[in-house]
Amino acid sequence: GACSSDAGMRLSSEWLCCRAVYRKGVGAPALARYLQDANKELEVWLQVETRSCYESLDHVLSVPGITCAFLGPADMGFSYNLHIKNNYDLTAMLTSSDLDELYRNVVQACKKHKIASGVFCIGAESAQRLANLGYDYVAFDTDLGALINYTSSSQAQLKAASKGTDS
Repeated sequence: GACSSDAGMRLSSEWLCCRAVYRKGVGAPALARYLQDANKELEVWLQVETRSCYESLDHVLSVPGITCAFLGPADMGFSYNLHIKNNYDLTAMLTSSDLDELYRNVVQACKKHKIASGVFCIGAESAQRLANLGYDYVAFDTDLGALINYTSSSQAQLKAASKGTDS
């Protein structure tokens, strides 16, 4: 995606992530409630993942209707060749001090424009640090990682429980 400063703003679809909040229950009545209110519950989340987006962030966030700017530090790190600097170690790149200024600047820009800020990180410790910086939304695992962690934890609990029932 690209940001064009000439004749206004152009946002590509890869920068926009829309989601509908679905908390209406299940079944036909819930679907009817959802269809009545869905357009009122849409959110536009901007993916801040490229150098050009970051360097134009103030201009990008001036576009009306953005709900949240979500920093993707892995893609952003790649954009600044930090993966090479960190010997292709993703965890090292995401926790390196090289991203600290980016993390702070995105939060500040979001506050300036009264837009929620979001970020991805790895681990609860990083999540707490970024929440303390002021991020409104912090994703500290991937969907696959969460599934693997939950499954491993459940298996460990089942094994422990089965040892207690063995005679």
